[in-house]
Amino acid sequence: MTSSLFRPGAALILSSTGILGLAAGATEMDPHPDKPTPLPPASEWRTYNGSYEGQRFSALDQINVNTVADLREVCRIHVGELGPFQAGPILAENTLFLTTPHSTIAMNPANCDILWKSLFIREGAEPWTANRGLAYWKGRLFRGTADARLVAYDAASGKELWKTVVGDGAVGELVDSAPVAWNGLVFAGLSGGDFGIKGRMFAFSADTGKPVWQFNLIPQAGESGSETWAGRSYERGGGGTWTSYALDPETGEIFIPVANPAPSFDRTSRQGANLYSGSLVVLYALSGKLKWYFQVRQSDDHDYGVTSPPMLYSLKDGRKVVALGSKDGHVYVIDRKTHDLIYKTPVVKIKNFLTAPTAAGIEICPGVLGGIEWNSPALDRSNDALIVGADDWCSELKSAPQEYTPGTLFTRGKASMLGDPAGTITSLDANTGKIRWQYKAPSGVVAAITPTAGGLVFAGDLSGNFYAIRSSNGEILKRIPTGGALAGGIVTYTVADKQYVAVATGNVSRATFGEVGIPTLVIYSLPADVRNPASASRSGDAGLGEQSYSRMCSSCHGPAGEGGAGPKLQGIATRMSYDQTIVLIKTPASARMPTMYPSVLSEKDVDNIATYIRTWK
Repeated sequence: MTSSLFRPGAALILSSTGILGLAAGATEMDPHPDKPTPLPPASEWRTYNGSYEGQRFSALDQINVNTVADLREVCRIHVGELGPFQAGPILAENTLFLTTPHSTIAMNPANCDILWKSLFIREGAEPWTANRGLAYWKGRLFRGTADARLVAYDAASGKELWKTVVGDGAVGELVDSAPVAWNGLVFAGLSGGDFGIKGRMFAFSADTGKPVWQFNLIPQAGESGSETWAGRSYERGGGGTWTSYALDPETGEIFIPVANPAPSFDRTSRQGANLYSGSLVVLYALSGKLKWYFQVRQSDDHDYGVTSPPMLYSLKDGRKVVALGSKDGHVYVIDRKTHDLIYKTPVVKIKNFLTAPTAAGIEICPGVLGGIEWNSPALDRSNDALIVGADDWCSELKSAPQEYTPGTLFTRGKASMLGDPAGTITSLDANTGKIRWQYKAPSGVVAAITPTAGGLVFAGDLSGNFYAIRSSNGEILKRIPTGGALAGGIVTYTVADKQYVAVATGNVSRATFGEVGIPTLVIYSLPADVRNPASASRSGDAGLGEQSYSRMCSSCHGPAGEGGAGPKLQGIATRMSYDQTIVLIKTPASARMPTMYPSVLSEKDVDNIATYIRTWK
């Protein structure tokens, strides 16, 4: 239902359990105006990771290494519900959309005015009340629920359009991943692998919510892969998917991360590879048929798994690859054509990586709350690097007998965390996996990572720190205490040519350590009087640029930039700065465009082409 009390400008926030906080504009002391500020044109962030490829890179550069010292809080708002706050905001139709476990909120992206809020009443059991976010498609929003439903809302009004039952919360199933919407379909899967569920992935009609296809992430009797499970252990094999997904619109592939098998800490009853747990599964998005898979870890008994969204990009040599983050503490990069592992790089301490738990106990690093959790590696296109956050925290694991009971955690063991929590933010060479720099955070890093063309990486930790980091060398340029643990999205966008950063803070859950706070969305920007210091003057020769463009670019983008196989380039000077144009040419946003710098295009060639295409109206 849509709460009538949640009109724009309302001072009280209604949650499913009552009134929890005050809506806030510029500060928590200032009331909202009686009427919301009109919504001016804004850039967009339409998916959990900003694009179907999941790169999270922003071409915005108003907030940059020269101006970030002046970054200030614009507004903050308590989201009205205590509990896990791990969602990533999205921005579409000039509106910022955000979820909590039981509500969906639309707000003005420049001042935190609430436009509408929809609450839903649970219909079934809720094994865990986490939610990672939502998807947008042609005026509709889609989100999962903790009682294993998928819900569609009208983006303009918050009216519920349809609700579909996906699974059964009574056996531990829920939909906490951020769905992906494409080509009239909504893609979402079930999580809850630690309860011994049968992991499944689905596609639904965006118009009606009716199921289109289902793929069993744990193969069942008679399906290929079921032979990798001893006996009938596949019937309670886990393998949930609890974050979000990547999609290649050109090939029609959807990339699905699959978490650990069950029981979590014992493999003796399920001897074998245990497909497709601990894997990347690639399906044809329109049919749900398996195209290929890559299993990171067979028969896992450490509660590891592929738990963050895959990320698609291209290497300098043109190879299309997919990057994965895993709870096992490694970043994996895989060739999409050959399915070969190109490299894997640990970003936290590794100990007893393959040692089986014992009744006496063993220490494992990373631990069950360690490694790369639900946010993926991001592509720092300015430095041809991957940036990833991780928890650097160890566990003691002990094996213990346990019978399976539906709806109860099925672990056959116990885990306890060891020592003090810590985290890392790591930059890797995107082509080789070599660590470029690493920042050791005072607590875990599970929040989203967002690199920008302004030479910055936005990140956060569970001690409540929001960071702006120099992407070239890892220098902390700005640290802002937010008052709550950061465990969700960090997104950046523009409204009326002004850049903002929205940060989800105040996570309260079992994975929280250090600062807790109240679940809150905080928006930052630069003061009006701050001007972007002029960057070093750069320009090229438009005549030479025309020659290079004609040879290298016109077949896809058109002889005059009118578009074709590639997007339209006419008017690019009105949409991005000169430096942003340079970044776009050097490190294309889409995996469909080959990377030609520096192998084909020199630095001067790039300058010349940028100068030429910016002459078009």
